[in-house]
Amino acid sequence: MKFAASVKKVIAFLLCLALLTSDVTVTNATSVDTTDVFAEISTEMLNETKNAGQESTGQEGNVSDPDGTGDTEKVRNTENSESTKVTNNIGNAIGTEAVEGTEAVEGTEAIENTEVTDDTESTETTEAVEETEETEETEQPELKTKMVDMNANTSADGEVIFGTDHFSKYVIVNHGDNNVTVTIEHYDNYKYQAQDEQSAKIYSDDVCTMAPGAKINDYNKALNWDVDHVQVNGEAFSKSELENIEIHEDSVVKVFYQAKNTDYIGEASFYDYEVIPYDKAGQQRADLSINADSNYPSEQKDNRFTVGTVSQNLSENQYDTVTKKTGQNGTTDDQHINVYTGGNGENAKKTGIVTGLSDDYKEVLFSVNEPGVFPKDGAAAAETKGLTVKEGYRLKFSQSGDTYELKEVLDKEDNVAATAGADFLPFGNNNFYFGIRYDVTFTLGDYIGELFFYRG
Repeated sequence: MKFAASVKKVIAFLLCLALLTSDVTVTNATSVDTTDVFAEISTEMLNETKNAGQESTGQEGNVSDPDGTGDTEKVRNTENSESTKVTNNIGNAIGTEAVEGTEAVEGTEAIENTEVTDDTESTETTEAVEETEETEETEQPELKTKMVDMNANTSADGEVIFGTDHFSKYVIVNHGDNNVTVTIEHYDNYKYQAQDEQSAKIYSDDVCTMAPGAKINDYNKALNWDVDHVQVNGEAFSKSELENIEIHEDSVVKVFYQAKNTDYIGEASFYDYEVIPYDKAGQQRADLSINADSNYPSEQKDNRFTVGTVSQNLSENQYDTVTKKTGQNGTTDDQHINVYTGGNGENAKKTGIVTGLSDDYKEVLFSVNEPGVFPKDGAAAAETKGLTVKEGYRLKFSQSGDTYELKEVLDKEDNVAATAGADFLPFGNNNFYFGIRYDVTFTLGDYIGELFFYRG
């Protein structure tokens, strides 16, 4: 408010100054010396502007000479100014310089300004300033916060801030007089109640040293979870107390979470394969099949992978390929990758066929000769016989905490094309041959919970 008042007085002063330096005649009906009035206004504005600013260290500002004579006047500043700042010129007219300190400062300061008040007239004022007393600063104790094994930042005022994109409503404050070490542990509350403590941990511990007065913001770093309750050195805190937990000593903070439950829809690539196609004349065509000889990059036939089993293909496209399979006990056995062997569990799996992705993540890499079931781009898809890219299909998951379970396939009109389970046929009951590629980008960070892929 003082700053606003100063600005108003500056404007009033400029108007008066313009009158003094123009050809307009003003009658002083009260017989008051106007030079003293303007000098008082100028001095008052200088003092008030000093008190209104912030963070100045001695820059030059502009001050108008009230009588336009260019005289030098001395100003003694005895006010206590703490972290003051120079104000900007208003209409190229007024500016000041401030003094920084935490104790009363007595001194004068040199300010030079050339101000244009008329198209043909300028006024120059020089104010002599000289410090007469040293400024003694009272230094505040530095607030230091040392972080250990935490994905966090420490601000200048000692706050410990976790990386997060939500508003901070969970804060820990050191109200003691000494540095304290805080260990924050993160648990799935359901598993903690039903199982042992170690298996219930979902993130690695956070350890930090907090100076007196320091804060930890957003200690709830599990974003797919809601905080259920917190324990500090065994003492339970209710939900109403979680926004400001005060500690005074080394502490172990246990944060217990309940999983958030929601739906998640992800884009996926769907491919429809023709194993036994027909031409317009109704004739079966092996050369138009996904397993056509022309689709394979190599002429080698003893290691070819096919869509469909040997018996489900036309004779020209039947390949009984045998590869090696390593069992859970370390033994190596033969496996016929194009033959249905029945069974369940490990006995039903055909392993080692896919080895990974290319460095740019576009191509699926195989250990065998395959006909292009997962094309790397649209051009490759267009050149592959017996393959149709199905546009607009998506996967719908139910999400609970950090676990995603496939529920449905949605078509481009958001209709349910298939439900997860035994009859998972998104392109119709008679179309058993299709492929899905679903890419997930994620960062583990310090997540230490389960990391499994379950196939239904």
